[in-house]
Amino acid sequence: MIAVKASKRVAKRGPKKEEQGMIFLIPELCCITGISDSMRQDFSLMKEMSVYTHVGPNERFQQLNGFLNDIQGREEGRKELNKWQINLDKGLVELTGRTMEAESIIYKDV
Repeated sequence: MIAVKASKRVAKRGPKKEEQGMIFLIPELCCITGISDSMRQDFSLMKEMSVYTHVGPNERFQQLNGFLNDIQGREEGRKELNKWQINLDKGLVELTGRTMEAESIIYKDV
């Protein structure tokens, strides 16, 4: 979960004055934008970002399940979902997938 303090401009557009303050973002649902070239060239920054963006399927499954349980396990989370008339299932959707064999790439000799 990423917590960001709302700017005055964003806070003015908010629905209610008493709800101003922090904005909570779910990293999996956000696209990282506005990264400057100097930020891209900063190896330590990119390495730190990759910790959050390059996770394996099992870890992602555990993180999403934990997030789902946190929301449903807290009264504040349930109230917020009810306010937006959103219902979440008890668990994540599981699908049966398959792994396909890699295609061979044939290069033409020049």
